[in-house]
Amino acid sequence: MQTTNKQTIVSIQLLRAVAALSVVYVHCADDIVCRNFPTAGRFGVDIFFIISGFVIAYVVSTGKDGAGKFFIKRVIRIEPMYLLVTTIMALTAVIFPGMIKNNEISVSGFIKSILFIPGPENNGLPALDQGWSLNYEILFYVVVFLCVLFVRNKRYLTPTYVLILVFIMAGLQFLNTESFILNYYGPSLFLEFIYGIILYRLYTLFETNNCGIIVNRRVKITALTISAIFFYGLMVYCDIGNRYLFMSRGISFGIPALALVGSVLFLEKEIKCNNRAVRFAVELGEASYVMYLIHCLVIVFLAKVVFRETAETKCLLIYEIVKIAITFIVTITFSILVHRFVDMPIQRYLKSVIIKKDT
Repeated sequence: MQTTNKQTIVSIQLLRAVAALSVVYVHCADDIVCRNFPTAGRFGVDIFFIISGFVIAYVVSTGKDGAGKFFIKRVIRIEPMYLLVTTIMALTAVIFPGMIKNNEISVSGFIKSILFIPGPENNGLPALDQGWSLNYEILFYVVVFLCVLFVRNKRYLTPTYVLILVFIMAGLQFLNTESFILNYYGPSLFLEFIYGIILYRLYTLFETNNCGIIVNRRVKITALTISAIFFYGLMVYCDIGNRYLFMSRGISFGIPALALVGSVLFLEKEIKCNNRAVRFAVELGEASYVMYLIHCLVIVFLAKVVFRETAETKCLLIYEIVKIAITFIVTITFSILVHRFVDMPIQRYLKSVIIKKDT
């Protein structure tokens, strides 16, 4: 796998950047910053889920970490920034009532949010709305953790956690219960983790072993680029006006997202890492988690303070283009800075303190 360093898969970081920017856009266009643009971009989360399935399969298959270290690393990656941003969101809701839409944040709701436990508080949402997807991520990590803990032979790891995810989906689909936690999860979204796991196996098979298949480089680049653009456009089409091709989100968004991720992944060897635009996109991908968490705070601040007089009304198209451009520039800049000077130092410190070096 081509990487910028030992652990970075370039195409994955580019896809993370695309996913995060898609989510930023949908919240910009959701009557907060502007009203003249179509609302689309929720599928960024579906792209993230497929990437997560791919990355976790990669980490588990190639890494030497035990179950405990695997799970601790995942928690360190997610929890510190989530706790920080959730706390800021909760304080903002308390100090500036009306600034945040979901401004009724209870103590129990806050605690459940930071522990990734779905609850009926706060209208059934985490204190930080984006946390809904992290609840899925953590449950996926728990499944993989248990598999790594009890399945000693790596050969059986992948089929084991895929099978468990299938059982979870079947249970959520057919179980009739009043439990809020069980009713919280949509079964079809777990499909997207499975897509990512399967994609990792296919990618390893074709790119590492080559399978004796020789494809003209120009044909490959052209075909995969067209494929990526087509399937991204298809998701935009489906997202505008909720035009689901099927009833299930895991299929309507999941299949095109899988095709998009696969198309970009198979371009990995063709991506030139010395290109400035690529290096910037990779850094943006590395900061995508921070962007996903903080972008709503940035958007709310701009809408309520900078664009206050025009946030709730239709403006000239050119003015709304300017507002979206400013929002993206501020969000991207702030995300990279927070990632560099807050998120990464916290992660490095926690890893040095909590994770013992192999002896």
